Amino acid sequence: MKKKGDILKYDIKFPWLRNCLLVLSDLVAIIIPGVILNLVANWITGSVLCSYTTLVIFMLAFVVTGEKVKLYNGCFFSPGFPLAPQEELRRMFYVLMGLLTIRLFHFPEFPILVSIGNLKSSTDYLVKIILTYLPLPFIFFSMIWLRWLARTLMVRLKMGMTPVAVWGAGKSGQLLVDILKKSRYHGLTPIIILDDDPKKSGTFINGIPVRRFDNKVKNLLKGAQITHVILCLPFEFLIDKVKACNNVFKQVSILGAVHDFPNSGSYLHDLYGLTIVEYRSGLRVPVNIFCRYCLNTVLSFCAIIIFLPLMLLIAAIVKITSPGPVLYRARRLGKNGKDIHIYKFRTMYHDAAERLEELLEENPALKKEWEKSFKLKNDPRITPVGAFLRKTSMDELPQILSVIKGELNLVGPRPIVAGEIKYYGKDYALVSSVSPGLTGMWQVSGRSNTSYDERVLLEKYYVLNWSPWLDIYIIIKTVLEVILCRGAY
Repeated sequence: MKKKGDILKYDIKFPWLRNCLLVLSDLVAIIIPGVILNLVANWITGSVLCSYTTLVIFMLAFVVTGEKVKLYNGCFFSPGFPLAPQEELRRMFYVLMGLLTIRLFHFPEFPILVSIGNLKSSTDYLVKIILTYLPLPFIFFSMIWLRWLARTLMVRLKMGMTPVAVWGAGKSGQLLVDILKKSRYHGLTPIIILDDDPKKSGTFINGIPVRRFDNKVKNLLKGAQITHVILCLPFEFLIDKVKACNNVFKQVSILGAVHDFPNSGSYLHDLYGLTIVEYRSGLRVPVNIFCRYCLNTVLSFCAIIIFLPLMLLIAAIVKITSPGPVLYRARRLGKNGKDIHIYKFRTMYHDAAERLEELLEENPALKKEWEKSFKLKNDPRITPVGAFLRKTSMDELPQILSVIKGELNLVGPRPIVAGEIKYYGKDYALVSSVSPGLTGMWQVSGRSNTSYDERVLLEKYYVLNWSPWLDIYIIIKTVLEVILCRGAY
């Protein structure tokens, strides 16, 4: 939509389409594995795994249940904020598990069991359990991939996005605008920033106009059908602003003023009109700790088996193409600041330290870049083979050994050197309370393209909101980032 002569200039096609496309991606994610498994079962046994009538019922039941547990951006008919990615994964998995369990107990029809035949009662039931849950991983991962694809297409085609107003041009409002403009996940596009400060009116923040909330702007918002506002204001101003919003906006969201408060483990309760916020630390739940141990152990051993031939090939190439050792041994800070050593394939020339010192002395701009992030975008110390290894993240494969040793987790905060503690300040104690990881929030959120303040914010978010589902989300996102080679240098 574009309006000439006013401040609300945006081009979003079919805002209502978002949830329809998410539903379509879920249905396709169920259909494709279902049809493929039926074809394979029919080829092997001469009978399908389940009837197509049962498959259709399953699809409809998933959409209805998904709407009830807010898998479609809060509410199907009034799209708002979606669930956090890790929470979306958790609810998707449990809905699929629940529906398959209902099928196990309430849908006795299993065509393939008739074809197998000659099964005793106990064996029959065991086979039935296996066949019931066999589609689960195929549907779950296809649903993740298709939802990502649908959201990416919507951003690129500028369709299915919800235009929103942001009230508050302070630091919180600016941070929110930056996040929403970068995000492909949330589906919200900031169109205008409202603020009572006359000095800010008429300015722009990240390309978004700032205006005072007067009658002219109010009519523009109604005419442009912007029905969602996000308040980014101090608590003492919220009550009056919520009242002012009620006559203009259908949906009002409030951004919490405290950025360090845990979200994923928090629950709201009503106590006779009093709002109670309950928080449960995922890092203190024994079941979660056991899940993390299993995840680290199983995936790291599988990774060693899968990548061992590739690691041997890389080692040979590194040795042949430049003088020096194959592996680079780096000292880092582990859990609670304990010194650990991590191993990477060497990606720099053997005299890299001398080259860096000379380079920083001769070039103040590069020195400033180094002091800001401890990285150089065009680093002359890196070998041609090393540049490829870094771009594809294959230089970090030897760190799997550190995961097996227990010094690293598969997922965790970024392992840092002692000189970086100053950038964390008082937050270092919190971040270092968890073992660093081979991958983490920083690696899947822009990596080298993020500022240090953003890195610290991401690390704090990870520790405060940790759950096994957050680790699973980061692992899946890491695979995507590595395949697309984004943000690494």
